Amino acid sequence: MNLKLLRSWAWIALSFALLIGAFTVARPTKEPASNAQGTVVTPTTAPWIPSPVTTIITPPPVTTGPPAVPMRWPKAERPAGASNKKQQPGPAWFQVMNARQCVKINELGKNSPLYNGLKQACTSAAGTEDYWQDAADNLERVQHKDLDCAETFAYTLLTTLIKIHQNSPDSPITFVDGPTQTPLAC
Repeated sequence: MNLKLLRSWAWIALSFALLIGAFTVARPTKEPASNAQGTVVTPTTAPWIPSPVTTIITPPPVTTGPPAVPMRWPKAERPAGASNKKQQPGPAWFQVMNARQCVKINELGKNSPLYNGLKQACTSAAGTEDYWQDAADNLERVQHKDLDCAETFAYTLLTTLIKIHQNSPDSPITFVDGPTQTPLAC
């Protein structure tokens, strides 16, 4: 037989043996077992390579508590053809409310119980502080029959936030954009 042909067959045989060996090493002996402590995988080794059994343990998934409750935050819009333009809030009010700038909300109502309560509920829902009881106390002080259109919008947001929290006190609240247009009832 030709020496070149013999070398070619030798390379082919060696490549085939390495390929079979690679698949033998990478294949686990059994399906991964899952338990409370994580997933355990025990790979096999090729029979010609002496080595101890290797065990890889991955930690279990981390649970973060109850799922978040979504709250639709409506986007306030200046009403077209409003009957009482004096009751309409200025552009700063729309900017703060639509951007959900919790820390600036109380400035809109000059520290009234309504806007203080909304700021506290918004801040609590965002998870930065826990002012839920203060927000509920401020809500009780609000005389909702005397509210103008902008205050009615804020009152609705405050009562909605407090109801969501009372129904699921351990669940965080995530704000999602509400309807694209919610004209104030002015």
